[in-house]
Amino acid sequence: MVSPVSLRPKGMEPQGDKASDKAAKERLKERVRDLALLESPEGQRVVALVQRQLLARIEALIAADAEARAYAALLAEIGIKTNLANMALEQLSERYLGAAAGRIKNL
Repeated sequence: MVSPVSLRPKGMEPQGDKASDKAAKERLKERVRDLALLESPEGQRVVALVQRQLLARIEALIAADAEARAYAALLAEIGIKTNLANMALEQLSERYLGAAAGRIKNL
């Protein structure tokens, strides 16, 4: 009898690597635990603390960088009043936290 999927005799289909399957399942379990922690009140407090620290660091970097100050001044001159550090924080959160970033309360 031949498998219609692998076109090999039944019983001779390639088996998945059990070690990599187990590792993939463990990574998935860890990700689920991480998401549950992020959405808990304690996780929200940790995320808010890290966001405040990152925001302060981004503001310091913008203040120390002449090119960033020039861009901020240009935006202000054309009438766009924005907090560049908050924008950067939002973009970084989206990039590194993905969909979970939308569920995390902002500062």
